[in-house]
Amino acid sequence: MATVVLEVVVDFVVPGLGTTIVAALEMLGSLCYEMKENEVMCRRVQERLQFVWDELQKIQDEGMLRHNQVLPKYGEAISNFLNFLKKHSRKKLLSRLASSRKVAEEIQEFHNEIDFLFKLLNLVHIEEMSAWRQQWEHDQKMQ
Repeated sequence: MATVVLEVVVDFVVPGLGTTIVAALEMLGSLCYEMKENEVMCRRVQERLQFVWDELQKIQDEGMLRHNQVLPKYGEAISNFLNFLKKHSRKKLLSRLASSRKVAEEIQEFHNEIDFLFKLLNLVHIEEMSAWRQQWEHDQKMQ
């Protein structure tokens, strides 16, 4: 049963991207690098998405996986973040600097989305969920 669930997770195709989660996570890494001024904050989102991926691979109950729709919601979160990175990484330096505050707000929304995924997975990582907020505030001050 556990291998069937793992196959469902590993073979899941991210909506809007037409690729697996593993491939999408790899794309996130290179696009975070291109974000330059916001790379650190983007990497933190990437790390949390990777953490959710690691947790998804541990699920053994296929019913739970299908019932709470965590996999499609996770795929949507990855797709949204990837599209966000593509959009902002292509901008010229001056434009990126001018929209820096808006970018930070959008990054915070991605963290909130990941918090929701944590709840769907019944992950009680309260410490981790508050740690990202503290780190995010620190990263904003460093910009």
